[in-house]
Amino acid sequence: MTGTAQEDPKPTPAPSSRGFRVFGQHGPFEAVRSRTRKQMNTNTRRLTARLRRPIRFPLPPEPPAASRAEVNARLTELKDRLTRQHLTGAKPEVMPSVLRAANDAASVAWATGFPLLVFPALFEERAVLARGQAARQAYIRQRTSALLGLAA
Repeated sequence: MTGTAQEDPKPTPAPSSRGFRVFGQHGPFEAVRSRTRKQMNTNTRRLTARLRRPIRFPLPPEPPAASRAEVNARLTELKDRLTRQHLTGAKPEVMPSVLRAANDAASVAWATGFPLLVFPALFEERAVLARGQAARQAYIRQRTSALLGLAA
């Protein structure tokens, strides 16, 4: 442009691009908040809590934690006792699987924080599964013994 007027290097934005606030400076609920503050009772009194002296109960001294060796010995005794109970009157085919179940349950129980508490339930569950597996194997051996006799 070749005019006598100088061009403005920084044009001012149009008024429509500035935007506006519909609800005022702090949002739509500012009017409600200010109105409720004015309507509140101004005769308030601060209350301070007067607490009694704290009651202390005497606690007995904590028993020393059982050592790992002691827990291991007790777990071994428990494992042997429960294994004997499960193996009384059992067939010889069941013995290896019940012993394996006892060892598996003991190793899983050691991973918990309370092996003496967890072991009986784990062992019971695994012993039932082991007995079922031994019964299935005996059934399969019985059915396939005729086939094995023919093959020989």
